[in-house]
Amino acid sequence: MQTVIVTGASRGIGSGIVSVLLQNNFHVIAIARNENMLKELYSNNNNVEIYPMDITKNDQLKAFKQYLNGKDIYALINNAGGLNMTAPIEHGDEHNWEECYDLNTIAPMKLSKLVIPHMKNGSTIINITSVVALRSFPTMAAYCGSKAATAVFTKILRSELSEKNIRVTDICPGMVSKDNPQHLVYTDIGESVKWILNLPSHVNIDSLSISHVKNILWSF
Repeated sequence: MQTVIVTGASRGIGSGIVSVLLQNNFHVIAIARNENMLKELYSNNNNVEIYPMDITKNDQLKAFKQYLNGKDIYALINNAGGLNMTAPIEHGDEHNWEECYDLNTIAPMKLSKLVIPHMKNGSTIINITSVVALRSFPTMAAYCGSKAATAVFTKILRSELSEKNIRVTDICPGMVSKDNPQHLVYTDIGESVKWILNLPSHVNIDSLSISHVKNILWSF
């Protein structure tokens, strides 16, 4: 059974990804800050390893590095991310900007660095970015910028790992929610992840931009 690490696994897109992976016989290391939510979702599933962690904390990343000793990792899904607040740059909170980049860009880079030594030929890293990496929106400079930076980091990592036959891609979802009929649902992203992981090992999807067919605002 192949092991996949999923960050931000306690809710939203992350929980949707884990749900689809478990239905398709993957073993999951589920990471999130909220241990109680992880236990509520996965404590009864033998194919899930619960690992509560704040991926922006270096001491916790160091402990996770030790946890990975002896493990083979088939895929890393850098899903955790967030948008804490919106404001014009003129009135923006600089601390919030730094937090946004730490979570959305720096943490996926650090996790990738930790996990790559545990990957073999045909493994995969998927970074969940956003369509905001492709478009700009007023009052969202830090979020758009951090997601765009992750998209560029994805391209660089792809070129660096190609000789090792490790695939690297980013998924850029449009609007995703639980109950809006014109938004994607969380498991739609999970199905996209599953499709990428199940492709022949020589096939790399460089970038996948997806949106609801009726969500015209997010189409290109």
